[in-house]
Amino acid sequence: MESFRRHTSSKQQGHSPAEEDVVPDYEGSFDGVAESLIDAPWREQQPYVEEVEDEHDVWMRYIQSYPGQVAKTLGEAENMFRTIRAEQEALGLDPWAPFANEEEWHLVKWLIARVGQTAIDEFLKLPIASHMNTSFTSKYTLMKAMDRLPQGTKWKLKKITVEGNVVTNGGQHEKEELELWLRDPVDCIRELMGNPQFKNMVSYAPERVFADEEGKTRWFDEMWTGDWWWEMQGRLPEGAVVAPVILASDKTSLSQFCGDQEVWPVYLTLGNISKEI
Repeated sequence: MESFRRHTSSKQQGHSPAEEDVVPDYEGSFDGVAESLIDAPWREQQPYVEEVEDEHDVWMRYIQSYPGQVAKTLGEAENMFRTIRAEQEALGLDPWAPFANEEEWHLVKWLIARVGQTAIDEFLKLPIASHMNTSFTSKYTLMKAMDRLPQGTKWKLKKITVEGNVVTNGGQHEKEELELWLRDPVDCIRELMGNPQFKNMVSYAPERVFADEEGKTRWFDEMWTGDWWWEMQGRLPEGAVVAPVILASDKTSLSQFCGDQEVWPVYLTLGNISKEI
């Protein structure tokens, strides 16, 4: 490599490079799609603010952009959020519907985030609560109103039967019917890609990042800075986008609104979205 464009930094959205992020004296292969690396275009300079004790301590990022065409525009389409708003407008509804006004919407947001189900009923029975003239008067009517909120990717319910390790007197393993709630993963990906909150935190193209102008110290901080993404991009047609799907699962207790039940949700996100979110 002969030249790099550097990014001088004072990073607000990123992080200082930890030891595991930097590989000194990178000697990996730049064969294949990277043969035109020297002549590849550079991104324009972008400022980042690093959280460091010395305000004069600045991290330098030297970024090599992918040489081919990525994320070709095929057309335009409304995202899910604009579609929901258009449906509300067609029905003459305000953005905070089904709640009476914006103030009530903020109250509901606070109740759901901060208050348990028993305390919600206690709060709504207070004499002062009657002066608020809310469109709901109990936890039950609040939950019914929330069921009418606009939804993104639809949930589906499927009953499944599982066989446990408990053996009956007859020598048979006990079985139990469970509820499996699921959503179409492709629709979930489409929703994430179209979420305007991620507008400035999404990357569609791979890049190689270095901590020095000579390109001797490789820096890995986001998924798209890895070799896998770069090599995978080279296998796809020109203009295509890599969208790595990340899945995770962990047992979660539903103690706030559903008693002491436990669920094992599967979380989905995309490698295109910055890990700082």
